[in-house]
Amino acid sequence: MGMKELKDVRYLLPPLQGANPTEMILMVLCKTEANCLKGEELREILIRIFRNVYGRKEDDEILAEILAGVPDKIELV
Repeated sequence: MGMKELKDVRYLLPPLQGANPTEMILMVLCKTEANCLKGEELREILIRIFRNVYGRKEDDEILAEILAGVPDKIELV
């Protein structure tokens, strides 16, 4: 289907019930044949996802943990 996995990026789905987040594989659909993504672009996307989808603020602990592990350049596989 054209999706590419973000190599070495740990993504945690905030808990929908209970207190434990769920580790997920984060994938993207590229409009081009890109083989990498800038870390800063991903950080901005993740902040928007947490704010708009999950209703969480930028100082969210789970988001901070994810953002801390985002490298400057992410390989897409």
